[in-house]
Amino acid sequence: MPSIMKPVRDAGNGLLSVGKAVLTIPVRIGQFAGAQAAGTYRNFRGFLGWLSIDRALPPAIASTINWTLEIVPRALGIDSSSYQQTAAAALLIMVAAGSALLTAGLTLALIILLLPLLTIGVWRFIPAFNTAWRDSVQSRADDLPRWDR
Repeated sequence: MPSIMKPVRDAGNGLLSVGKAVLTIPVRIGQFAGAQAAGTYRNFRGFLGWLSIDRALPPAIASTINWTLEIVPRALGIDSSSYQQTAAAALLIMVAAGSALLTAGLTLALIILLLPLLTIGVWRFIPAFNTAWRDSVQSRADDLPRWDR
């Protein structure tokens, strides 16, 4: 004669396992979110440690900054002769005028073109997004000609 308690016990065990599964879903979501937040923090901290003036600025800009730091005091007449002051001031005027002509609208266009790339780079600090990026975008590098790699 079959015992009535066995089906009840099986049903109870089934309900208990379903209850545990339902209750662990928020915990697993929290664990995933925590792992993503920790990975994002580690990636951002690593980025700040990697970043330096040499890596942040192209050599032409770094040398332009150094040149400007040398020539502005001369243009102001600090420790320079009148010839040096005149030449320095004239050079700064030419550089300012040339920069204005060259960058009239190009700077805004360049910023608009590069903002999406900056956004993608920031999103790639998140490990899950970075993995998806590598799997979907960087895997296509095999299709590129050799000179594009």
